[in-house]
Amino acid sequence: MSIYYLQENQTSFEFYNTIIPDIATFYREINDKPIEISMEKVEYIDAPSLVNLLALGYNLSRHHGKPIHLHLAYKERLLYFLYHTKFFYLCKELNIFEYDEQYVGGFSDYMSKHKYRDKHQIHFYPCKEGYYDIADENEQESVRAELYETMREYVIPNDFSDVINDIPSLTEYVYNEIIDVFVEICCNSVLYSEFGAFCFLQTNKFGTKIVVSDVGIGFQESFKRKGKELIENRTFSEIEDKFNLKINKATQSLFEIFEVLEYSRIKRRKNLWELKSIVQKLNGDFKIHYNNIQVVFSHNRCGSNRNCHLEAKNCFECLLKDISKVKRISPIRNYKSGLSGVHIEIDIPTIKGGY
Repeated sequence: MSIYYLQENQTSFEFYNTIIPDIATFYREINDKPIEISMEKVEYIDAPSLVNLLALGYNLSRHHGKPIHLHLAYKERLLYFLYHTKFFYLCKELNIFEYDEQYVGGFSDYMSKHKYRDKHQIHFYPCKEGYYDIADENEQESVRAELYETMREYVIPNDFSDVINDIPSLTEYVYNEIIDVFVEICCNSVLYSEFGAFCFLQTNKFGTKIVVSDVGIGFQESFKRKGKELIENRTFSEIEDKFNLKINKATQSLFEIFEVLEYSRIKRRKNLWELKSIVQKLNGDFKIHYNNIQVVFSHNRCGSNRNCHLEAKNCFECLLKDISKVKRISPIRNYKSGLSGVHIEIDIPTIKGGY
């Protein structure tokens, strides 16, 4: 039995920088037995890590054909958080993790003293099957438009509007912008991933955090399914030459992220490029993690460059200039191993008196 212990304070950065590489190493060295994961040491886990833990567990359980064992300890605060956010429910519903159910429940005394917002819950939106079987691009756009309308008018407001409305000094404009952001990334995952998406929206007095994580086929394969190749046009050949940055196994995912952003920039609807712009207008940070690469578009960095909003090439070049050897502060992070699918984190701060 091999048990992997999550650490006391579990953050998104550590999830990508430590947990994924450690588990990848385990499977390279001992790939005939399923790993077990322990939360016995955990005192705190942030929203992106919790959502990505479900995505990781889904990958592992699918690989082994059975749920992965999750070790727990009786820590009332953490267990109630996992219970309230529907983490335990999704573990059972999607056959991701199995655990000792004696740890779940009996929170009445704790609940009387500590309240979570009712709709601070993780939701899973399954993929829309048959999308890639539609040959006509106009028909694909029609299907997408119909899904977007359903998600925008009914699903997302029903699941998350109460949480968003808890944000101090919220204006109608900002409310609609946040809903639009959430709907866009959820639609992309539901349509293109062939898996679906785990989605979580969390607010407090400091701001709003949006997390969407899928373990689907990724950018490159989704474009292939539509008869397109992401980097065949070499959109960023000037950048390759200027920074002596060749497309290879280590950098492929980085170029694909920016190819997707450039592709979405020229589309006439809300999309990833528009999403990035909306988040920056709200003084927020936007992170895309894809395979082994994470790109961080921060308000402090991107907001000061007037040309970044014009086209993806300017944005790409700006971030490359700021790459740091200190991975935690670098806008482009190359991790040792990757998590399949596309994983998005958005932080929108609350500013006293409005946004």
